[in-house]
Amino acid sequence: MCHMERRQGHMKPVIKKALVLLDDLPFQCLAAQRDDWAKYDLYRSPGPIQFSHSTSSHHEASYTTDLSITLTLELLKKDARMDPALYAGAKAIQDAAPKFGKFKFAPLVGENNTVHSAAQRERTHFKPRLCPALVDKASIHARCAATQPTQCTHTWDKDTLLRQFPHTYGLPLMEVLEAKAADSVSGRRLAHRSSPDAPMNIAVVFCGRQTPGGHDVIAGIFDALPAGSKLFGFVGGTVGLLAGHAVELTADIIANYRGQGGFDLLGRSVDRIRHTVEEHEQVSAVCKKLALDGLLLMGGPRTNTDAAYLAEYLLAKGEVNTAVVTVPLIFNGSIRNSFVETTVGFDTATRMTAQIVGEFLRNASTTITYLLLLLSIAIDVFILIVVNFLLYINSQQTTPLTEAPPRRCTTSSA
Repeated sequence: MCHMERRQGHMKPVIKKALVLLDDLPFQCLAAQRDDWAKYDLYRSPGPIQFSHSTSSHHEASYTTDLSITLTLELLKKDARMDPALYAGAKAIQDAAPKFGKFKFAPLVGENNTVHSAAQRERTHFKPRLCPALVDKASIHARCAATQPTQCTHTWDKDTLLRQFPHTYGLPLMEVLEAKAADSVSGRRLAHRSSPDAPMNIAVVFCGRQTPGGHDVIAGIFDALPAGSKLFGFVGGTVGLLAGHAVELTADIIANYRGQGGFDLLGRSVDRIRHTVEEHEQVSAVCKKLALDGLLLMGGPRTNTDAAYLAEYLLAKGEVNTAVVTVPLIFNGSIRNSFVETTVGFDTATRMTAQIVGEFLRNASTTITYLLLLLSIAIDVFILIVVNFLLYINSQQTTPLTEAPPRRCTTSSA
């Protein structure tokens, strides 16, 4: 591994640096396809560590991963993943894709998913667990029942909320009952749904920041809709919603995005629908044009607030029969109450954070002194890191100290 190099005027044996060799096969493959990579979206995600297996009912860990293309080319002198023919379908789709403002709608359909890694393709077969009330999808709409009226947590807020939301405050909470309780639903079923099996038009919007689980929410809605229904997606997030940039999402389009991270199927823009008559009127016009039965906004606390004002406006206006629904989709778990156990994406974020903390602590336990710098993208995740670290420190206090200097650990947030 060593060779001789001149260091400070003297020849010394050192380990040779691994430089990029422009004549080697890995760089030649990069140079041959660099122009296409700059123009097209041909990203291949090697896949993060998976905490559940895609085909197992027991959800054991999955270890499917792709070897590095550079390493494969260096050792085997070839890699089928670098075959330009694999990308031909994705390039053709993107060349013909319609453009909505700054966004292109170019989903990978059918066999054009060859650009995906083995881990990505495996994830498309993942079957999430369902609570008992959602297992029988055929009768789920017939088991939606109205329960007690909505009310504020604190009684002193009631007058203010009644002034802000006179048409929506006090509307009944909805509950999906298990199949065995279906007989008790008839008297409490939604009034505007004359037939629970009637086709519906539903539209979805990515409003919040990128969070794991967004594509699975879309897939779940698609699977639960009655036969003959249509599912639309707004390209470009809230900007696409206001502009009416809707596309129909079919089974072929959704298939390759099941279990995938990111929001790349539809994209997102600003995470806000302003509480103005102008923007609310734009949304109303779009809902009326598409004859939407439901508009689903996915995001965090701000998105839920925007949805409350939008629902109040649509109900007060009375021109469209569109129910505004939100999904608490945010990785830091900032929405939690008696109705929301946790947010979509929070479980993945905490698992990955715990894994990172574990790796840092493993390294810290192997050295006498150690400087640990933890960077966090959200205060909630940083608090989780600190709590895990304090638990670790507490567990170490029972270990007798030797004559070696104590470990030092510094945490900071950026």
